[in-house]
Order: sequence, then structure tokens, then C-alpha cells
Amino acid sequence: MDNSAPQKREDMEQIRIQWQNKVFLLLIAGLVVRLAIAPYLEHAATYETMEEIDLLFVSGYNPLELVAAKGTTYYLFHVPARVIYSVFNIFGIYSYSILLFSMKIPALFCDVVIFYVLYELTFAVTKDKNKSLSIGLIYFFNPYVIIFLVQGHADQLVSMFILLSFLFLIREKISYSAISLSLATFVIFFPIFLLPCFLVYLWRLG
Repeated sequence: MDNSAPQKREDMEQIRIQWQNKVFLLLIAGLVVRLAIAPYLEHAATYETMEEIDLLFVSGYNPLELVAAKGTTYYLFHVPARVIYSVFNIFGIYSYSILLFSMKIPALFCDVVIFYVLYELTFAVTKDKNKSLSIGLIYFFNPYVIIFLVQGHADQLVSMFILLSFLFLIREKISYSAISLSLATFVIFFPIFLLPCFLVYLWRLG
């Protein structure tokens, strides 16, 4: 009886598990680096916005009504962070580092998604797992990307939705692609200029 086929499947499964473990460990390492330096870096604009919000609150105004000029990033980053910070306040913990770190949680999540999407996009083009993983790691361990993220920017959110829209597009999931591009435009307006590219691609698909 030929046992080569079951043995081959078992070997392939073992390779797949080893591959998944390798990717998981690399993701953990990248997140550890981000988490380690996140409490110590802050963008000047973030600090300015937080000072304005505190001043409005102390003056008796509702910041939710008066900071619309700050754009959607205020509602996506500052408001959830304030909610988390308020929970700590209940227990008598008033640490500015907690508030600052809470604002970076969405960007940390977005970075993991970007790593995955870059892997999937590259694999769709090259059909090579090693090249795909390399592209994802070049992004995920890029010092500029790490420093940029932990300063508290919203660009990771925009980049995530744009890349997701491309991934859904090449997979011909047009509705999901349109939703992703719309969400990117909701955060900041410039992704709308990608719409003609999407329309041309769809036209060529017929």
C-alpha cells in the first residue's frame, strides 16, 4: 500500500502550520516594538487638539459640538480614547499616558490589517508566499512607519481602507471595494481621486 500521498499531505500541513507560526511571531514582534514606544511619542497636532478639548470642557462647552473642524479623526480617535480614559478615572487613575496610548489603538489595529492586505495583494500578483511575506514585513518593520504610527496619526486608517478597496476590487467584490473607498474618503477627502482608476478597471473587466 502506497503511503506517500498521506505522508505528503501531512508534510504540507506541517509546513503550513510552521508558516503560520512564523508569521504570527513576526506580527507579535512588530506589535511589541510599537507598544514599547507608543507611550513616549506624540504628534504636536494631537497635543494641541487635546488641549483645546480640555479648555472647552473646563469652560462649560460640549467639545462634541465645537470641534467638528478637526474632522472625522476627532470622533474616530479622540472620543473612544476619552471613553477608555474615563473608565480608568473611575478607579482614581489619571494618567496622561493612558489617554495618549488609547488614541493609538485604532492605528495599531490598522497596521496589522495593512500587513495582511499587502501580503494578499502581493500574493495575488506573484503567487509567491516568500515575496508576499517580504513585502508585508518591509512595511511592518519600516522604522518610519512605526514612528509615524506611534505619534498618533490617522493615516493608517486611510491607508487600510484604500488597500482593502484594491484587494476587494481585484477579487471582484465590487460592493466591498466601494464601501472601503467610501470609508477612506470619509476620513479624508483625497481617496476620491482614485475613483476614476476604479471605474477604468471595472470598464476593462466589462
